[in-house]
Amino acid sequence: MNRPLRYDTSGDIINIRQMTDANLERLVYYTQVAYATQLNSSGKGYIFTGSGATAIGSHQDTLSDQRINQTASPGNAPGTSQYPATYPGISEINGTLYNYQQDRTVPVFPNESTLNTNSYLCLDGSYDIKVAKDESDIIAGVINAALTNLKSGNEVGSYRVATSTPSNGGAGTWTDKGTWFIDKYYNNTGNVTYKLYLKRSLTTVPGSNIIPLKLFNNDFREHSSITDTSDLVQNVLLPTMTRRLSTGTSLCYEVVSSAPTGAQARGTVTNKRFNQSSDTSDIIGSGATEVYRKISTPNTGGTKTTVSTRYLKYLG
Repeated sequence: MNRPLRYDTSGDIINIRQMTDANLERLVYYTQVAYATQLNSSGKGYIFTGSGATAIGSHQDTLSDQRINQTASPGNAPGTSQYPATYPGISEINGTLYNYQQDRTVPVFPNESTLNTNSYLCLDGSYDIKVAKDESDIIAGVINAALTNLKSGNEVGSYRVATSTPSNGGAGTWTDKGTWFIDKYYNNTGNVTYKLYLKRSLTTVPGSNIIPLKLFNNDFREHSSITDTSDLVQNVLLPTMTRRLSTGTSLCYEVVSSAPTGAQARGTVTNKRFNQSSDTSDIIGSGATEVYRKISTPNTGGTKTTVSTRYLKYLG
């Protein structure tokens, strides 16, 4: 009962019909594109590394470090070997701590004047035509379809974390939103950089250009257009969709230590370090100031151990 109404001009008589799933496809898509544009401009719903919004998790980078055991030569016996008994082995130290945030600011629902001017027509429970003014009607009529696409369909308006551009959700534009995590091992050798990617659009606009009806001077008119910048999308559908942030699930993300499954899994970040050492010894200084050292340096050609793993999880 809450789907937008449209004109059906396929026959000799113009009829008014509810839009089907196929009829809604383009309107739903442009609602997602508008939300993606909002995220791309650091608007409501965007996620980032730093501070100042809702904390959604963190990840501590660790790396290997050189260690030295050393013994000074006795001052009364210069040149006497005083090497320590053992090599120290490499150590683990903390690198950068990445704190992740999401702007979960919820906009107000459009006021009655905005809805009367920009919303669409639908049927009420008695099959009378009305302006869609109830938030629940708009969510059920359009927004839920957009959320389903965002989560498990074309993914426009959603994020992934990866070391290279994702290919999920069909051909389209993924925008690199910057560094999410740099896994450093030792001395910037073999670093792995993880990026945050935002799906902005599809290569081909889906669906047909089927225009919903609105009320204009107490008459039925088609909206002038359906695009991501049209009045219906910008003034009604986008704020209604953004308000789903209030659920704590739809449009929300967390960085977690347990692997999500299915459409909630949005990227894996692995923190590793070198676990083998190259052992050497040397003497610094001379005479009475000699220092005998045994040095363990991370072997940058050796194996690595996994210290921690974090996952970007879509909560919707």
